[in-house]
Parts: sequence; structure tokens; C-alpha cells
Amino acid sequence: MKKILATLLFFFTILTYSQVNFEEIDWDNEAIGFACSFGGTPTNPVVNATSLIKKPKYKRIRKLIYSEKPYEQFLGVLILEQFQKKNKLTISETDFKQIELLRKSKEKVAVCSGCTYWDELTIEQMLETKDPDGFYEIGVSWFNFYYNRL
Repeated sequence: MKKILATLLFFFTILTYSQVNFEEIDWDNEAIGFACSFGGTPTNPVVNATSLIKKPKYKRIRKLIYSEKPYEQFLGVLILEQFQKKNKLTISETDFKQIELLRKSKEKVAVCSGCTYWDELTIEQMLETKDPDGFYEIGVSWFNFYYNRL
């Protein structure tokens, strides 16, 4: 009887703490990760966005917030806001309205960090700026790292 209870407890624990369905997500091309997996490498969307910071292409950055891809929307908001804080661009009224819509978006984005954190967050959760350990602040650190190398 103890073995049956231990087995049931084990399976319920797995179900309770299970993470996202790995097979359904293209982690390399559709996830946001500034340092993922064992090697701590960035995902392709982050690599592509990094090039937009290194050689600022403001029109391409602005297009990200209108993308159909939630991971691009997040990166677009983050980069636009950071360039505005550095006085490198002014966010237009139209773009500002789009950013406000995205700040409330329930669209999910796959995220990873290191080799142990794999999850899905809403764009709203990712753009939360009040959490000093949140995903947005990690993104700000990433932005500043590459921006300061200009």
C-alpha cells in the first residue's frame, strides 16, 4: 500500500510542477532567452534583436511592435522604450497606443533562462517593470550591455 501511495504522490507532484510542453515550442526560433540552456546562449529572436541595437534601425524596431509574433512584440517594446530613455528616438502617439495595448496582452511567449527555467509568460507579465528580478529588467540589462558597446 505504501508503494502505491508513494507512486501516486510522485505522479501528482509531476503533474503539479510540470513545465510547458517542450515539443510544441521551437525554442531556438520562437522563445525569448538571453542566456538559455547549458551553454547560456541567446535564442534566435534575441540574436536578431541584438543586431538592431548594435546598428540601430528604428523603422525595423518599430515594426516589431506590430508583428503577429508575440516574442517580437515584447522585444520591440523593450528596445523602443530603452532607446527613448537614451533620447535616441521619440515614440509616436500611434506607437505609444500599440505599446499600451501590448502591456495588457495575454498572448504567451516561451521564455528560458539558464538550464533550469523554461516557461511561458504573457506579454503583460514580461513587460512588468516593477519587479526588479522580472523578465523586463533582465531585458534592460541585455539592452544596456549591447548599447554601451556602441
